[in-house]
Amino acid sequence: MLHLKISENEFWIWYALIIMDDEYTQQDLCNEWSLSKQTVNSVILNMVKKGYVTLEVVPGTRNRKIIRLTPAGKTYGEQVIMPVFEAEQRALDRIPEEEKAYCMEILKKYVQYLKEELQNEEPKEKS
Repeated sequence: MLHLKISENEFWIWYALIIMDDEYTQQDLCNEWSLSKQTVNSVILNMVKKGYVTLEVVPGTRNRKIIRLTPAGKTYGEQVIMPVFEAEQRALDRIPEEEKAYCMEILKKYVQYLKEELQNEEPKEKS
């Protein structure tokens, strides 16, 4: 992400906010993108300082806040993310449908085997 002048973690947060078109809290970003709370908090606070997002308290909660893009944030995020997203789409469009289907089949099998292995794994004692 060096050519974008943002960190990889910041890129994925922008990606979620621009492409996924869903409401996110900081905790949601941590859970869905496997990012640490400290990382997400740091990136979001920086985005707030730059005027790209606001944080809106979720009614009935103590400290859950929905991340809302400002108009400036939407413009900036789209400038950063859309060229990458569009390149992804063009690259995927170049792959024949049968190869995409085969790739998905292999990934599903991998995920299933990984789940099985994790379920079968015994906790190891520390030496």
